[in-house]
Amino acid sequence: MPTLENLQQLLYLRLNYSYEVKQMVCSTKGFPKLQHLRVSSFSQLEELVVEKGAMPCLLTCQIIGSRYLKMVPQGFKFLTKLQELTIVGMPKSFVQKVKEGGEDWDTIKQIPSIIVT
Repeated sequence: MPTLENLQQLLYLRLNYSYEVKQMVCSTKGFPKLQHLRVSSFSQLEELVVEKGAMPCLLTCQIIGSRYLKMVPQGFKFLTKLQELTIVGMPKSFVQKVKEGGEDWDTIKQIPSIIVT
């Protein structure tokens, strides 16, 4: 996402319906003012990488219906302003990882509101 992440004033980003993307990377210093991110219906997405220093102002994140996504990005632990993570329509294996005590719990436990449906 090299082009998008350089949009200095971008506050809200909604990415929907991609059939070819297997990996997305939010690099260091990318999306400097982004507050709201929604990733929805990426049918082939396996990995979302969030590097340290990316999206420093992110407040909310929604991950919806991206059935091949293997795990919550490890970089979420660096998103100190993230207040709400919403996970909808994800496979049971993904949901188990984000529950308290799950494999990805340590990555997201600092987020005040985690909604999984």
